[in-house]
Amino acid sequence: MVTIQNTKEGESKQIAVVVLTKNSAKTIAQCLDAVKRNIDTPKLVVIDDSDDRGKTLRIASKYSDQIHMFSGNIGEKRDYAIDLVVAPIFAFVDSDIIVNRAAFLRSMEILRSDESIAAVHNRCRSIDPRVSFGKETKQNLTFGFALLRTAALKESRIPHQPRGEDAATGMRLQRSGYRVAWQGEFACSHLKTLVDTYIHYFRYGKGGHHGGNPAFIIRRLIKHRNMKTLVLQLFLLAGYTDFRLRRFRASSSRGSVGME
Repeated sequence: MVTIQNTKEGESKQIAVVVLTKNSAKTIAQCLDAVKRNIDTPKLVVIDDSDDRGKTLRIASKYSDQIHMFSGNIGEKRDYAIDLVVAPIFAFVDSDIIVNRAAFLRSMEILRSDESIAAVHNRCRSIDPRVSFGKETKQNLTFGFALLRTAALKESRIPHQPRGEDAATGMRLQRSGYRVAWQGEFACSHLKTLVDTYIHYFRYGKGGHHGGNPAFIIRRLIKHRNMKTLVLQLFLLAGYTDFRLRRFRASSSRGSVGME
């Protein structure tokens, strides 16, 4: 996780940027270059959770002399990060996102237009055209690149869950009376390839997507819009099946030992 403090020229208030890093050596330099270039951020505080022999940490350290470590699931990391933010507005930026300056400026404009808006999330388009499938959703808050009101996030907090923490945070904010806005006019770049997407879906399934309920995955398979969506859902189901089989084998082996 990288926390970046930003003071725009002519403004008295700081803007913070939080980037979560987990074995992000391939993309972290491009991500932070774009953040510094497009959000004018002079100060970086690095909080890393990688097991890639320090590769991510070494790259991130070129951008900051303030480095900290934190381990936990993605919800715990994000919740920990907001306690480090003292600026009234901050952004979450994934470590494989290239922030578009126009998207940042438009998001700031939307956020400042209404005090009831606590979050503005952005469209992020993959650099690999093969990943483009289906329609991007506006309903659920996503933290790929999102601008947020710090006070609102510190009030609602972020659930300590290993996935879906962004959508759950959006629902929390709305239950507290805030609004979540969408900026789709300008797209940021997502450094995820089709192979990365398949691996992500497989791992997502291993975690037990939607509480480990395969019925949701099966419904998505039946209603798939195109072949790419079908393949991705099959990877999700494969990951879930692998996860359940490993648990079954582990429990069976424990039972066998107990019988002896």
